[in-house]
Amino acid sequence: PPPTPPPTPPPTPPPTPPPTPPPTPPPTPPPTPPPTLPLPCEVDLIGDCIPPEEFVERYNVTDCALPPVTDECTIRPFQMGLRYNGGPCAGSDNMQESKFTCDDFPNPDTSVDGPPTEKGTPSYIIITPEKDDGVIYFEGVVNVGELLNITDGGVQEDLEADTKLMIYNVDTAGTGKGATLLQEQVFHTSCSQNLFLKDKFGAVQVTSIRSVDKDGQVTIFDCFAEITMKYTVTNVGVTGPESADARLKTLFIFTNLKRDPEDPTDNVRVFNETEKVAGRILEKDETIDISISFTVDTTIRVFYSVLANLVGVNTQTDGICRDSHRFFFTAGADLTPAFPTKSPTVSPTATSVPTGDPFNVTCEVTGLVECAVGEVSCDSALRLPIETCSDKNIPYSYQFMYVGKDCLTGSSEAIKDCEDFNGGAGGIPKAYVIIGDKDLDTILFEGNVEKYDLIEFLSTEEGKLTIIIESSRGDPDVTPNIQYQQVDIETKCESDKKQFTTADYFGALQLTGFNNGAQTPTAWRDIEISYYAVNVSPYAATVDSAEATQAYVDTLIPKSDFSDVYLENKFNKEKIGTYGKLINLFEVVDTDPTFSLTVSGFGTSGRRCSGGGSYRIKVSN
Repeated sequence: PPPTPPPTPPPTPPPTPPPTPPPTPPPTPPPTPPPTLPLPCEVDLIGDCIPPEEFVERYNVTDCALPPVTDECTIRPFQMGLRYNGGPCAGSDNMQESKFTCDDFPNPDTSVDGPPTEKGTPSYIIITPEKDDGVIYFEGVVNVGELLNITDGGVQEDLEADTKLMIYNVDTAGTGKGATLLQEQVFHTSCSQNLFLKDKFGAVQVTSIRSVDKDGQVTIFDCFAEITMKYTVTNVGVTGPESADARLKTLFIFTNLKRDPEDPTDNVRVFNETEKVAGRILEKDETIDISISFTVDTTIRVFYSVLANLVGVNTQTDGICRDSHRFFFTAGADLTPAFPTKSPTVSPTATSVPTGDPFNVTCEVTGLVECAVGEVSCDSALRLPIETCSDKNIPYSYQFMYVGKDCLTGSSEAIKDCEDFNGGAGGIPKAYVIIGDKDLDTILFEGNVEKYDLIEFLSTEEGKLTIIIESSRGDPDVTPNIQYQQVDIETKCESDKKQFTTADYFGALQLTGFNNGAQTPTAWRDIEISYYAVNVSPYAATVDSAEATQAYVDTLIPKSDFSDVYLENKFNKEKIGTYGKLINLFEVVDTDPTFSLTVSGFGTSGRRCSGGGSYRIKVSN
């Protein structure tokens, strides 16, 4: 038989095709450019603080750093200023004892005896010498809270030793003396008895004293001094449109100054002075002057800060322009030292220690540094104000600090949107910050800031904020109008809305305080650093050199400006310098700024000695 053919091999499988390449992704769109802003105008705001004229004449002051005034009257005055506080004789606070008498009478308009207490309520006041009702020091209608002067006809004739004051209700017209005597009092005004500024005599309080010293010079003792913040606004103009006119819109003043320092309800920190500028149109290079008055209490030492924010628009393009001016000064009497004055406890001794020879011993002196906020030690006053906005009232003012961070730093639930441009704001030490409502229709703050600067502004009731971070302006080495960041924030403070807390980051800004009426946390503190020379030896010593250094100023007390200090006994101390500064607790919590003082001198033996001390600010939670 024929041979069997071999079996047919199976068909060869087709080759495996190569894998299908993935589809080409669409091209990545370029980043969204920041919105184009209309060409702005350019205004310049320059401010100065003008002291009272009589302080200029008497003390030769040139600014508002008013010197401390003596609060005790030692020379019989020719004029006294009084504040009408209202209220009964029980409100008196003075040291005249039997020299002061006061009687209240039923008030037909109230349920209590004596003058009214509600601010603005009028009374009719007559002030005369006790011994002669025919001489009128003062007569007229005065509202509760107002000031009045008593003087002998306006000439520099001394007041009599005892002064009589009678307070009546007003007539039905409100312009004359009523029929009811509400209070009658007599107090001593020759200054041979205790008389101090702020002494209270029934319904009135001493606010100023004018006397003539032996050299014929008028001495000024004033509780209160009216200062004037004078601002000059100039339209610098811009390159671009033919019309460079600027229309002014708003002016806000942020300050711890007060219109009435004695009014406990005067807690306003933001003054809306828009009516002084709104609608004013300035041509290129045209200027206007604006004056705003405040009152300083000269009997206490306070560090004051004043920040003015001005907003305008280009009349042709509606582009926004802004400028701000910051001013700081310290005025008034020294703070009461916080250093304890009690004698040190003597340790028990079994054997008396022989007394050393004071002319053959080494002196021992040292420097002491103390820190206070008002009259409270920094150890107690410097605590981080971590507080969440929980009340349903929208905050009407905010405090931020510029920290120069990008959007990734944002930590608040209240951030609705945050977008970086041109690399973001991270690491930018100086910037131009614009803050407004949602669409920037209302500008709340605008100006150049540096790292750790305070940004404080009054808000609208919309409950939304927009923050723009741009390159700084006015620096020849920086290209202006480069936008780095935009942040949109919800600020309604409602339980069903996103919440925010002090210390939250909003991109380049950190929230350091807010005020919604029910909550007023703030991280800013006015600190006062006091420097003392202290003798720690049982023998007298003279300090003839001192140097104070701290984190903000390299040398505070140069040797050339130092006067010798004689310290007679052990633990005698004398204040040789002070320094005031507005600090932010969130800034210093990680830096612990240190203030130090080194003093040197010589003892009774002529041998020299030196010593020093320091104070480090510690912020607690």
